[in-house]
Amino acid sequence: MQVHLFHGPPQDKWFSMDLYAQALTTSLQNQPKKLELKRLNFSRPFPHITGRVGAYLSLLWRLVAYPFLAASHRGPINHILDHSYAHLAYGFPSCSTIITCHDLAPWAMGESFTSFSYLTWRGIINGLKRANYILADSQSTANDLQKLFNFPKEKLQVIPLGVQTHFCPTLSDLRQRLGIPLDKNLILNIGANVPRKNISLLLQALNYLPPNYLLLQIGGNLPRSAQVWPLGYIPASDLPALYSLVDVFVFPSKYEGFGLPILEAMACGTPTIAADTSSLPEVVGEAGLLVSPHNPQELAQAIQRIITEPDLANTLRQRGLEQVKLFTWNQTARQTLAIYQQVWAEVHKI
Repeated sequence: MQVHLFHGPPQDKWFSMDLYAQALTTSLQNQPKKLELKRLNFSRPFPHITGRVGAYLSLLWRLVAYPFLAASHRGPINHILDHSYAHLAYGFPSCSTIITCHDLAPWAMGESFTSFSYLTWRGIINGLKRANYILADSQSTANDLQKLFNFPKEKLQVIPLGVQTHFCPTLSDLRQRLGIPLDKNLILNIGANVPRKNISLLLQALNYLPPNYLLLQIGGNLPRSAQVWPLGYIPASDLPALYSLVDVFVFPSKYEGFGLPILEAMACGTPTIAADTSSLPEVVGEAGLLVSPHNPQELAQAIQRIITEPDLANTLRQRGLEQVKLFTWNQTARQTLAIYQQVWAEVHKI
């Protein structure tokens, strides 16, 4: 059975999509069923050209050149690993096409669209409609596909993501290397400073917490203050140590298609708080505290409970380590392989 995997070019520098592609490919290759995989992510030409000209060239490549290349390299089964490239499906037979949809954030959040972004997303949705099967990272995303665009239930398959095995409780000298004071209770948040990541809620919650509670933040480009310590770039190899270092991980997003950082934190034995929205309750289960994404006092109380109640923190720590056993890349690969086999049988009338 031969499957061609398509995803974005290296120049996209989209870490989560690269992680999904790499982890799924590796785990599929480790499956006992004989499977021939061909992973295609054509590099965009002229990456050194920037500015308006570079933007136009990038757009032409994405909408014209890449679809042509993909169509000319189509296989017996074609799996588009990132829904933002769903328009590639126009070059494949529908019966042999699978697309992974990670989220529908702009639609689910009711964001306003520019004319271009609206047309781009309409192309994505129309591309998704051409697929034989759509793989959703969570039941929440599958529900969005049904509710917002009337995708038939039988076309949707929920296949959760996994957590990499190197995320585990880790002792290190990272606190010393980062120069973080020893007298601080540490809160960690990872995410861009965009509305749906809801970092503003966490910053408001700090107003209800004692001054020795310190927020370590990655990705938000926040200004440094008495209670906020932006970390800047942290090597991926240091992330397990960072999760293990802090007292609590907080993920207050208003919308997520999955919420992989939650799994990473729990795998490192870190008590976790998340918003009670979208896919996050699916990932957290009974292993963390869920709070409203609109109530900073409720979030502050949850943080303080974990830091001041050792029994609660230990309970969440143990539950988290058990919860992550439900989410492995091997399981993701097995479920994905089952879809490949189903499509192969349909295409070849087995």
